[in-house]
Amino acid sequence: CALPIYPKIKINVFKARKIDNLFVDSIEVKHQKDYSKNKEPTFGYILTEKNHKVAYIPDGSEIIKKEKIKNLDIFICDGALFKTKWGHCGIEGGIKLYKELKPKLMIFTHVGHYKSHNELEKIVSKFGNIKVAYDGMKIKV
Repeated sequence: CALPIYPKIKINVFKARKIDNLFVDSIEVKHQKDYSKNKEPTFGYILTEKNHKVAYIPDGSEIIKKEKIKNLDIFICDGALFKTKWGHCGIEGGIKLYKELKPKLMIFTHVGHYKSHNELEKIVSKFGNIKVAYDGMKIKV
């Protein structure tokens, strides 16, 4: 696949790549319970620069190789639904991953319209350093 921003850079989603000082690796994610019927693969990405590590997994229900996303500074996770269903990790599943993986910060993205932003922030903040993404959000790594 070619990135639209960098049309001359081709990335094999299974092969890690270094772009300037940024190391980019992919992580396979299951999107459906019956993974054998999923015709299109789903991936998240792990971005590492110096001592900082960020995982971006916006659309999936199960991470295949969790060992690849240990010791994260930031974990950007699927929050499309509140519960884990229809191929999405959801807020509840993300909180379980937060407890298991212990990233310094978790941010839910791909958030549905089932609760207001403020309601979701109140819910997720009870479990640790967890935020809900919003348009224009900036984070410091």
